[in-house]
Amino acid sequence: MDKPTKDDILEYLGLQTRKSAMEYALPALGIFAGGVVLGAAVALLVAPKPGQELREDIARRIPFGSNGDPTTKSVTSGSSTSGATTTSGSRSSA
Repeated sequence: MDKPTKDDILEYLGLQTRKSAMEYALPALGIFAGGVVLGAAVALLVAPKPGQELREDIARRIPFGSNGDPTTKSVTSGSSTSGATTTSGSRSSA
């Protein structure tokens, strides 16, 4: 018979080793991050703006260009086919 391990002795006594805080925290953080990603995706899908206008708003708020270079911005002009726009690209209340 092999030498019994600590876990074997604890199991024989009806006990088990205590989990560390990281063994609880890491799965919880993973679930939280997954919820954040899922929530962002749902928010984009049910956004009250048309696709082109939403993409323009996102491009205006994210400081990166299409090539990932933070020194360039890839923002389309303020014109939109869904209604009149002001110089900032937002809709006017006409």
